[in-house]
Amino acid sequence: MTYLNIEHEKAIVSLKSGQLELALEQIQAALQIDKSHPVLLAERGTIYMHLKRKDDALEDMNLAVYLQPENPYRYSSRAYVRDFFGDTPGAIEDYEKCLELDPEDIIAMNNLGLLIEKQGNRKKAEKYFKATDEMLGRNPDWQNRIATQDEDQVSGKTQSQVETAKMNAPNVGQTNDESEMRSQ
Repeated sequence: MTYLNIEHEKAIVSLKSGQLELALEQIQAALQIDKSHPVLLAERGTIYMHLKRKDDALEDMNLAVYLQPENPYRYSSRAYVRDFFGDTPGAIEDYEKCLELDPEDIIAMNNLGLLIEKQGNRKKAEKYFKATDEMLGRNPDWQNRIATQDEDQVSGKTQSQVETAKMNAPNVGQTNDESEMRSQ
């Protein structure tokens, strides 16, 4: 990560170590050097979020978006904060704007799917999950392939092979009473 000044670096180190009040002091010092840098405002907004200071967090995120309206990361960051504070529709709106600006943002694509799923629209969410898998070069049908492989492996066994496997693993699929009866 590239830091804008030494105070910015200190704030990030403090944030990562969970020292939120110290991180806030340090990011305030960083902002004294560069009062309206969108990166610093977004960092302070994140610290405010962790401190559960909703209005302050959103004010900084809104200002960062205002200063860099063509930066998709500003919308993604604000979406994260909005969702944290329970504004799922606002977060969805921001992730959509982020993807409008950067259609290849895999994280925003996945997060948008998660939020849509959270609202109960699994079918629409699957569209975003599938797109994410495709961008990552994954086969979106991987779950179906694994289930089919497992069924093929089991169906290729003879009944006696399955019974032998059960005898060698007596606790699998049995109640305690069945296991104890077998050991007597």
